[in-house]
Amino acid sequence: MATKESNAVVLREETLHRLIFNLRGQQVILDRDLATLYQVETRALKQAVKRNAKRFPADFMWVLDEGEVNELVSQSVIPGKSALGGALPFAFTEQGVAALSSVLTSDRAIEVNIAIMRAFVALRRMLAANDGLLQRMDTLERFLHAPDAPGALLKAALVHVQFETIHPFLDGNGRVGRLLIALVLHHEGVLRQPLLYLSLYLKQHRAEYYRLLDAVRLTGDWATWLDFFLEGVEQTAAGAVDTALRVFDALQRLGIVREITGRKRERVFAYSAYLAILNEGAERP
Repeated sequence: MATKESNAVVLREETLHRLIFNLRGQQVILDRDLATLYQVETRALKQAVKRNAKRFPADFMWVLDEGEVNELVSQSVIPGKSALGGALPFAFTEQGVAALSSVLTSDRAIEVNIAIMRAFVALRRMLAANDGLLQRMDTLERFLHAPDAPGALLKAALVHVQFETIHPFLDGNGRVGRLLIALVLHHEGVLRQPLLYLSLYLKQHRAEYYRLLDAVRLTGDWATWLDFFLEGVEQTAAGAVDTALRVFDALQRLGIVREITGRKRERVFAYSAYLAILNEGAERP
């Protein structure tokens, strides 16, 4: 029998929020997650619902189709179809969870239902407080994939400002915004790898950075921001190349690596001692 202490951990609001997601335009929770919270088998939960089918109209509960299951697997909501045991899951809306109160009447079920209903209410309040957030993020995503979007560098500059302005998270917006720069440039083919980080440049010019972000938001001064951003890209890229060259020069002087092409551009360095270990026993007689 579960203790009150373990129940409190299981029923934390943050835990319940992670189990609720959007499907068919509604906030829902899956049968397998409900069964875990109720501490019953998923099969038993489904059987109880089927025996009381009249209490669960289509807007209270529905069976997911194959397309929805594939979507949830791709989003890692479900680990894989094999986890479902060959049966399609049930999705319960807030009203569906409320209807379960008349079907499952154990003390555990009552406690779980109250907690889930509170979680649904909290999510509604959160969405209301962030009215328009999803729409703004959707607009940003469409801009990212628009065929007539500007060149890669301009797109990265615009996306960074827009993401920082939307500010969708409680914490970490700056880090994500800076990562977006590298990811956009990589996706557009400017970078072979997403390895250009402007963090140091923005930190060194923090006051100017925030002033220009505000100028874009308040007066629409994109030109000055773009000049600042492009200068940062140039300085960061040049600094990364210089650092890499100095590192390899130092490693060469120490005899750790050697250049094997003889070229001045697109050089290739080999770690001779490492290669020697790998080639042990493969030497020609």
